Amino acid sequence: MLTKLFTQINDNQIINKLNKILISKWMILVITFLTLMSNVFGLELLVLWIFTFIVVITCLVGDNLLSLLTISCCGYFTFSKSNNPLSLEQTSIFLNPSTMIHIYAITVVVVIFAGGRLVFDIITKKKQGIYQGSNKPKLTLGFIILGIVYIIGGLFSSHYGFRTAFFGFIQIATLGFSYFYFYYTVDFKKVEKDYFGWLFLSIGILLFFETIVMLYQADFFTTTGVFTRDKIFTGWGINNNVAGMLVMLIPIPIYLALERKNSILYILIGNLLYLATILTQSRAGMLIGGIILIVSLIYYFIKQERKEKIKVIILESLCFFIAVLFFIIKFTEVKRLFSSIIAAGFNDSGRFEIYKIGLKQFLEYPIFGRGFYSTGLFQWGVNSETNFLPPRYHNTIIQLLASCGSFGLLGYLFHRIQSAKIILFKLNNERFFIGISILSLLIISLLDCHFFNIGPGFIYGALLLFAEIDYIKTRGLA
Repeated sequence: MLTKLFTQINDNQIINKLNKILISKWMILVITFLTLMSNVFGLELLVLWIFTFIVVITCLVGDNLLSLLTISCCGYFTFSKSNNPLSLEQTSIFLNPSTMIHIYAITVVVVIFAGGRLVFDIITKKKQGIYQGSNKPKLTLGFIILGIVYIIGGLFSSHYGFRTAFFGFIQIATLGFSYFYFYYTVDFKKVEKDYFGWLFLSIGILLFFETIVMLYQADFFTTTGVFTRDKIFTGWGINNNVAGMLVMLIPIPIYLALERKNSILYILIGNLLYLATILTQSRAGMLIGGIILIVSLIYYFIKQERKEKIKVIILESLCFFIAVLFFIIKFTEVKRLFSSIIAAGFNDSGRFEIYKIGLKQFLEYPIFGRGFYSTGLFQWGVNSETNFLPPRYHNTIIQLLASCGSFGLLGYLFHRIQSAKIILFKLNNERFFIGISILSLLIISLLDCHFFNIGPGFIYGALLLFAEIDYIKTRGLA
């Protein structure tokens, strides 16, 4: 912003170097490393202030707000197990009023600087006519319609009110934030190719280490007794939440294996992300993650040259052999550590029952549904009536029908059709793997509530943004 208002500082070497750092891969690593430190050691307050400092500096002197995209995608994963306000120990710093003063201050500073920079960029770029090939993002109408049906979900039922409308607003805001904000504040002509790959690869590696730490904190590696997967919990979600995010990121290293040298390294990372998914003991994650990995590898083999294919075949064969050998040698330990998931087998964990309840509620209010907070008819675990996150139906379609009615499902389908058009237009490697990542979220959300959680929305919006930028380039509009 200051570089536009005071053009003389554009020649300042420090400012120029700072701008290069802010949009570099090293900045991604710095932010993901800080996120990991926060999650592992409970340093949320310190890390959030560092992120705030980066926001301020970037908004003031950054040519692009690209570094803020990494913060947007990683912020959700900063929260530690020790500082989760719902922990039984009640040791969370977020229960301390003085901590909340810091949080309010951080929020105000970020909103002022990030909001101010957004307005500034819209005004100046509109005058210069340098938007990404268009005056508005291609998915605008779909997001607006989806937002409207979220907000009016439950209209004309006794359950509708400010609370459910606000929750609908938060839902669409998290889904659309990364997509809209960075469309208007990043000049993607200056962003190096495969930036999205490096960004989501780094987040995948971050979640791999968070998973290992999560298992360590649950005594997975040290217990001598029977282990139950209910112990697997990180500060921002349970084992199923972590698995959902890992599955979403599995295709990214396979994309980089196709586009860059050292295919073996990236394929290995993809395997490790799936291994982490298995260790979460999420049945949906294990099943869908395996399918997504296989589909990604099939596409890789179709597109890759013969020499690299042979290397990957050797690697995958070796990984499979090691996995089988480990399973045989450590069969007793594996059986003990995975006993709770073995016991669960193929049972539906009560999902079919809540699906029936959701459909019944839809039939009672088929047009606009009953809203997001009418789900107190069932209890998934222990849910307080005052919780911000209501108990949900663990299926996107059932959730939309029960909470937002027919209008909700139609709005969602319109958004889906719009996004599919962008991804499938003259399909290339980049948009294929972005599409597979999004598809993995949508499929696993038919068995869980990931699409209606807060964190996945930021990454979902970022993936759609990168898909649209590539779509614009493919059409020759940029």
